[in-house]
Amino acid sequence: MSWEERKLRLVAPLDGGDLATVYRALEREHGGKACAVSVLHQSLDNLDAVAAKLQERVVQARAVSHPVKVEAEGVFTINGTTALVMEYVDGKDLERIVKREVLTGPVAAHIVAQLVELLIAAKQSDVAHGLLSPTRIRVQPGGRVSVLGLGGKIGSGIDADDPLFTEDRGARRYAAPEMLGGLLTSAMDVYAVGAILTYMVSGRWPKRPAKQARAHAVVADGASMSV
Repeated sequence: MSWEERKLRLVAPLDGGDLATVYRALEREHGGKACAVSVLHQSLDNLDAVAAKLQERVVQARAVSHPVKVEAEGVFTINGTTALVMEYVDGKDLERIVKREVLTGPVAAHIVAQLVELLIAAKQSDVAHGLLSPTRIRVQPGGRVSVLGLGGKIGSGIDADDPLFTEDRGARRYAAPEMLGGLLTSAMDVYAVGAILTYMVSGRWPKRPAKQARAHAVVADGASMSV
């Protein structure tokens, strides 16, 4: 699959995972504006499918306007590689912050309040996140929250084997187990917010008892029938 060519200069690596390595980049034109570029690993077996899914989420997210949302431009070809170009935001993601020190109740509430505002605005446009995790929530200097990766269409199918869920430090552990294998709903984001809040104030992500697996499977059948 071919994508439009973008002229960007990759400056420094910011993060990385199973799907991509993220760089801070500068426009070669327009005064050298900074942006973030997720360069997909070109060795991925399903590279084209992952890129297409990312582009689909970008298009759907354009229906939502909110200051907490990190704006994504879309998928492009950069120096011969397939990459997602998005707004560059300063700060650290929640996972790195909480690894150093658990957050106090007021600080955690401040972060969650901004996150919930975005989710409410998204639902009004029939958009959910569905991939929420601490790595997709950044806290900038001054306390402003920025959320990456918005763009799930409410009512769309959720595949538990989707590479966007199974990536390194991915969203699966924060996703409602009864929703995986069903349909994306706003309830999926509500569950994730609760799991992330638990992580912020305790330093541990919620674990699911194995004995509940059968019950989750039963609920999944029901969740797949509703939005």
